[in-house]
Amino acid sequence: MKRITMIVCLLFAKINFAQTNVDKAVEELNLLCNAVLDNWKYSTNFSAKVDEISRIDFDDSQWQNLRLNESIYPDSCWLRKVIELPNFIAGVPVSGRIKFIVSVDDYGYFYINGESKGHFPWDGEFTLTESGETGAKYVLLIKAVNTGGPLRIISAKLNFDKELPLQRIVNNFTLSLRVGQKLLSFDTYQTNSRVKVDPKIDKSTVDKERKIQLNELLQTLATQLDIEALRKGDTEKFLSSLENVKSQLKPVSDFAKEFKLHFTANAHIDAAWLWRKKETVDVCYKTFSSVMKMFEARPDFTYSQSQAVFYEWMEKQYPELFEKIKQYQFDGRWEIVGGMWIEPDCNLPDGISWARQMLYAQYYFIEKFGLEAVLGWNPDSFGYNWNLPQFLLQAGIKAFITQKIGWNDTSVFPYRLFWWQSPDSSKILTYFPFDYVNKIEDPFKLVDWMRQFEANTGFKNQMILFGIGDH
Repeated sequence: MKRITMIVCLLFAKINFAQTNVDKAVEELNLLCNAVLDNWKYSTNFSAKVDEISRIDFDDSQWQNLRLNESIYPDSCWLRKVIELPNFIAGVPVSGRIKFIVSVDDYGYFYINGESKGHFPWDGEFTLTESGETGAKYVLLIKAVNTGGPLRIISAKLNFDKELPLQRIVNNFTLSLRVGQKLLSFDTYQTNSRVKVDPKIDKSTVDKERKIQLNELLQTLATQLDIEALRKGDTEKFLSSLENVKSQLKPVSDFAKEFKLHFTANAHIDAAWLWRKKETVDVCYKTFSSVMKMFEARPDFTYSQSQAVFYEWMEKQYPELFEKIKQYQFDGRWEIVGGMWIEPDCNLPDGISWARQMLYAQYYFIEKFGLEAVLGWNPDSFGYNWNLPQFLLQAGIKAFITQKIGWNDTSVFPYRLFWWQSPDSSKILTYFPFDYVNKIEDPFKLVDWMRQFEANTGFKNQMILFGIGDH
């Protein structure tokens, strides 16, 4: 017997995919305050015409479900979502112009009720209606095209011309709920940029009974939010319930504050990639000039930079900038890392090349700054020689950071912090971050990394590298 097509109402649909009370509360509040459009349908069958699959009553029950940021791997597919405009968003009556904002990896063609709205490259913004009316229904249809790697709906939401002050309050609160639930979880999976595995190993030193009790408190409090009041537009009653829940969450808050993320600013700069040396020099100048502005704007800002040759370029071509670098380094805000003249692919140089690579770099740092780099830094190498710990230790390096093994579609490297031992028994403490080029746009992803790191190492303090670099 065929199932009747479900018309997914933006506000009033029952949440079928949530597993916990926190999940349910977060998903409902996302709908009620942010108009986030999750739980799409997708199909790789292109036999049906646009007019047919754009009908409200089209039966998509045989299509598969796709959540936001979930990865699938077709060359292309149809993405379909039926929505109904609610009475209120974040306590504000729905009216006026409403836009649909979407990001798809890699690009798509968008239709509203069967009418083509054109192509969008990754990010798209379209006017859904000029005069939003409660109860109006729309079929959103995307022909999504994949050019390699996963195909994903990264984000999809409605945007309103009115300012919605309640959104910030609710978004901060739902993020807090998700953070608490994640840190109290017993998740043991590990991820890299493409693969997720579950070794079912948890080295956390937190008392298990404490986590269970705190999670029970969190789940119980999530049910005490008066979401029905928000659904009816009674924001005062909803906020009263929210404040009541927050007042009882202190034990969970105290637990979360036992964890700490340390943010290390850096700029990964490829000396030779898609441009010539002159362009690389310019990238260094512009990057370091931007860092100077950040120093001036934030007295707590610090910065780490590798590769001695970049410093020499600044010394010879931009001496005023170089003097500022020296001053901030003296003040303890600019950190010299790496101990290499230039970051190489580690599987290419021979032993003599390695010795000179670090001899010249460390000599330069001693001559110009009065110190050696003590932190090895080579996050972008596509290979590693097995005697690298020996070379690093002989150059005065005390610990090492690398990451590129994570660019792997087959397996997940099993360690985040470990002793790397070379054949001569030399060993160096090595940290393996989740990434080295980060825009800090998704705080929850960092908390997920924190839980993975804790399960992998037993530690509650984790370094996060952030920054861009190549232009």
